[in-house]
Amino acid sequence: MSTTPPPTDLPNPNAIRDSKKAGWLPERAKPPVPPEDEAGTTLHLGAFTSTPALSISAAKILLNLMAAKRKKAGHKEVHTEITQKMLVYVDNFARFRVVQQVHLLETAFEVYPQLEQFEKGQLANLVPHDVEEAKMLIPSLVDKIGDEDLEELLNEIEVIRTGDT
Repeated sequence: MSTTPPPTDLPNPNAIRDSKKAGWLPERAKPPVPPEDEAGTTLHLGAFTSTPALSISAAKILLNLMAAKRKKAGHKEVHTEITQKMLVYVDNFARFRVVQQVHLLETAFEVYPQLEQFEKGQLANLVPHDVEEAKMLIPSLVDKIGDEDLEELLNEIEVIRTGDT
């Protein structure tokens, strides 16, 4: 019984690995590391800087309107596991339940053009109770809006949320 030697035209994997260590094979250039997106005292949102932010409440309303439109058009409701989880999530965490509240909230935010869309979305989602909590949860508010203005905005958000207009 004779054994055939391995083919000699195949590269030796050890030789290739060793040649990289020796430095004679050029390495691929590493892609530049993009700056990290960060929502700290200064917002670094990258490609999302000017993107409109949708609050959980607005998402809930849009999903309900889309479902009603599909139902009216005679389309069958299709709920995958992910869709069902999303609907449960927005139903649990939406702070503003009716369309009029979301419109009033957007109107309240128009008075503060210095706020980014992201900050407005965070205020609508988190609904902080006081200025200190708002600035702790959304650090970029510290240098953008005064305490009195923020207190007024938070009071208005609370009035809209509770429906005491």
